[in-house]
Amino acid sequence: DWTSSWSSAQTLRGLKVLLTNGDSLRGEILAPPEDHDGESIALRSRALGNLNVPLGLTRALIPETTPESERKLEAKLDDQEASDWIMIRDGGLSTGTILEISDTGVVIEDERVGSQLTFAYTEMDIAVLALLDEPPATPSALHVVVRLVDGSVLTGVLDRLEKDAIYLRHPLAGKDKLLSIPVGSSACS
Repeated sequence: DWTSSWSSAQTLRGLKVLLTNGDSLRGEILAPPEDHDGESIALRSRALGNLNVPLGLTRALIPETTPESERKLEAKLDDQEASDWIMIRDGGLSTGTILEISDTGVVIEDERVGSQLTFAYTEMDIAVLALLDEPPATPSALHVVVRLVDGSVLTGVLDRLEKDAIYLRHPLAGKDKLLSIPVGSSACS
């Protein structure tokens, strides 16, 4: 069972990764592979399997919390910040540049402290990456919103639907590539 390595707080729904286009993924952050370039987050999604989520598509990380708290934290994203920031569970705020996101937590170069701080996911409410580029546009062609059983939500142009997969044009797949979403009891509803 892929959830066996999760802490008891993560088994319910998992960490939520908000993407710059408004979509979201649920899963577990994995240790980066040895050849990791630092430009993506390794994520294991119950519905999609292992993914590399580009940092350029990542807006925020919300560790396991209640849906009500999640909505309140997502509302804070409306405040456009010029730098990355982490809201700490004890009420503090660390602003600066996020240097690393891994299975153990998030490392930020804090501009007020002037040094690197590391926060475990259990120590933070949300980690937000500043928008460096314009988010990908909502597809102008006929598009679909796919809600996965793990709570992930993906919006994209439907390329084709087959017996065991939905194929979408989505920024996660990369330019001119398709994202394959398995269809069945463990993925889509």
